[in-house]
Parts: sequence; C-alpha cells; structure tokens
Amino acid sequence: MLSLLFHPKKAIGTTRQTGFLFLVIVVFTLGGSLSAAASEQAEPFYSRNQNPFVQIYGLPATEGGDLLPPQSLDTRLAMDFANNFTTSATASESIHLDGETWRTTLALRYGLRNDLEIGLDLPYVDHSGGIFDGLIEGWHDLWGLPQGNRNQTQRGQLAYRYAENEGTKANVNAAGSGPGDLLLSLGVPLQQGTRALALRTTVKLPTGSPSELHGSGSTDFSLRICGEDHQTLSPWDLTYFGNAGVLLMTKGDILPDRQRHVVWFGSAGFTWQPLTWLALKAQFDGHTPFYTSDLHELGSTSAQLVFGGTLALPEDLFVDIGMAEDVIVDTAPDAVFHFMLRRRF
Repeated sequence: MLSLLFHPKKAIGTTRQTGFLFLVIVVFTLGGSLSAAASEQAEPFYSRNQNPFVQIYGLPATEGGDLLPPQSLDTRLAMDFANNFTTSATASESIHLDGETWRTTLALRYGLRNDLEIGLDLPYVDHSGGIFDGLIEGWHDLWGLPQGNRNQTQRGQLAYRYAENEGTKANVNAAGSGPGDLLLSLGVPLQQGTRALALRTTVKLPTGSPSELHGSGSTDFSLRICGEDHQTLSPWDLTYFGNAGVLLMTKGDILPDRQRHVVWFGSAGFTWQPLTWLALKAQFDGHTPFYTSDLHELGSTSAQLVFGGTLALPEDLFVDIGMAEDVIVDTAPDAVFHFMLRRRF
C-alpha cells in the first residue's frame, strides 16, 4: 500500500491487492467489540524466506507449539516487503535479482477440538521495482556493509532472471500482482502448557501463476515439530522456541530440471518480555537448497536473522514489527520488512 504513495502509476496495477487488503482489514474491524483471551507471551515471527525463487514453494512460516483451544479463531495479516539485489554467473548459469516482492498473507487458525487445529493461508504476491532501494543503500552505508554493486544500478528496476547456456529459463521484468499458492494446515498437540510441543503439517496447492513467480506449479507437503518453553527461563522473562521439519514437493514449473524435491528446514529463537505490552525477539530461519545449482542464490543452504518485537494493543490486538537480514549472503533477500496484525476471537 505504501508504494501507491511513492508510485501513483502503480495504482492501477495494484487495484486487486488494495481490494484484498481492504477486505482483510474489515475482518479485523468488525470484531472490534469482541473479546479474546490475550496471550501475554509473544509468538515467533511468522516469517519465511522471501527469495522470489523460494517463496513460490510451500515452505511454512515459523509457528509456536501452543495450539488454540476449541472454538477459538486466530486471524493474522502478515505483510513482508522484500528488497532483492544480487547477480552472479558460472560457466553454465547466471542469475540476476533486482526488485521488490511484497507478499501479503491472510492466515487463519481455528481450534476445532482439544486435539486438532486447522488453518488456511491466503497469500497475495506483488513483484515490482519497489521503493526501498535508497533506504537499503543507506542502511548498508550506516553499518559498513558491502553494496554488491547495487549503488551502481538504477533504482526502482524489476528483473528476476535466470538463464543457462540454452537460454533464459525464467524472466519476470514487468510489475504484476496476483494470488499466490493456497496453504492448508493441521496441528495436533504433543504436549501443552508452559512447555508446549505440537506436530504441524501443511499442504500447498498450485493456485498461483508460475510464469509470474506467484506460485511454483507444484503440490507441496510439509511435516514439522514446533516447540516453545515459557517456563525454564521465566525468571528472566525469556521464552525460547524452535521448529524443525521437512518439505516434500512434486515437480513444479519453475526450473523443473534443477528443482529438488526434498528440503529440510528449521527455526530457533527467543522472546524477551520486559513489559506486559512489549516483547522483543530474535530468530534464525534456515533451510537446505531448493535447487541443484552452482549459483549461491539457488544452490546453497540459506539462513536469515529476523529481529524486532511485538506490541500488545487494546482489544486483544497484537502488532509484530521486524526486519530480516540474510546471514548467508545472497541466499535470502538483502532486507525484508515484516509487519503483522494478529487477533484472536
């Protein structure tokens, strides 16, 4: 939505996204008079790798091990603004990623029974030249980080391109937006309480357009264990959490000859809650490669650090604000700004 303020010409191309966001905001607003049981403990960042060639698959966002009680609804509006810039080549491959991916996800979780939580993720993906190039260059200068030639390239460009000796295999150079791949999920408890453990599984359906990098064209299945411990470090107002799992994928439409069909992933982090209305947190997210490639951007294990916090607002509304940096350089976007509204009914 911010991009409309900076790039009025983009307004026409984002009409569907504006309508989607408006509908989601109505969902939160209509429930304003209802009361939900507010959790005093902040959950993990609902984050995942936003690399344009990775976000198309069913890699699940990080979640906690504490499941919803029966007849409770958890609603989340997650917005990730990923700024990408990297270019590299080998004797047989080349890749150039320059642009921004804005991914908006409406995530719903419902406690069906004491032993079953069901969920639905509805993503909306927008690729464009973006508005954050100057901000990222300034951030790199402030901390003495390398620019990787991004300051020698015209700002506001969109070019997500991969090529082999035989020619270009994937190329997105025109701004566009549309629905991503639908994600269905189930969660069952292994242990609940101040030390919680849950088994979560997801199925991703190919509802997004592969040619526009809104989806992969594959059907994906994940299985993971999610845990959180509020008890062990409670004297210091600390909670720690972790996820570990595997993602299985059918053959998709993006670089099918190089796509891997098994990816391992995990997350680990902690939350410090110095005030009842504020929780500060940091977490590492990582996964094995999605492709067989000599290019670092596609063929290397990825890791990113997400840091920020959660604000507890009236009406049981929580706001997450975070930023992600690629710990293993070029395997994830240069920077991702993460915002999320969460409310339980």
